[in-house]
Amino acid sequence: MPLLPTDPLKAEQAAFLRRWNWGAFLLNWIWSIGNNTWIGLLTFVPVVGLVMPFILGAKGNEWAWRNHSWASFEDFKRVQRNWARAGVLILVAAVILFGSLFHLLSYGTVFNLAKTSIAENPSAKAALGTPITFGWPSMSISVQVGGTGTADISVEATGPKAHGEVFIHAEKASGIWQIKSMSLHPDGSSNVLNLLHPQRVQLLSFGLTRHLG
Repeated sequence: MPLLPTDPLKAEQAAFLRRWNWGAFLLNWIWSIGNNTWIGLLTFVPVVGLVMPFILGAKGNEWAWRNHSWASFEDFKRVQRNWARAGVLILVAAVILFGSLFHLLSYGTVFNLAKTSIAENPSAKAALGTPITFGWPSMSISVQVGGTGTADISVEATGPKAHGEVFIHAEKASGIWQIKSMSLHPDGSSNVLNLLHPQRVQLLSFGLTRHLG
């Protein structure tokens, strides 16, 4: 026989209802619909929606128990734990997705800066000719929270005269990528061309390439 919200509870069951509900906190409005707890839809209301997930986390067990008939208290606990697991999995997936997108955006930002710098470099144009085209880059990039990071790129560059491999090292500080070293190794030559003038700083800020110095 299904339990009713008015049925008496044991002490440990009542204590469980007072616990934090991670499913309600993390999935808020989705959890609210699944548990007939319509007050959770206040998540969509401006200002109120900022605090509603915390209210749901604190009161979720009590409200879910009260708003639904359950086969047993163990069934109720099992369902709420499944909601919590789902919330954690979605949170982890979102963090991984955001990190991957951030990594890809940084990848494109640094490589586009490098291509622009090489294509405009007089030494590279003299050695390879113009226009210069690029192959698929090999890149190692590390970006930390706080706007810092490092990137090392190697890419084949080809022009009408010759082709070779370019090596770039870039660093990120305060959200701005800056090329620290850039060299061209023409195929069939032992010469290594330094493509970065020591007095010239090449950086990227807010998607715009600028040359200072």
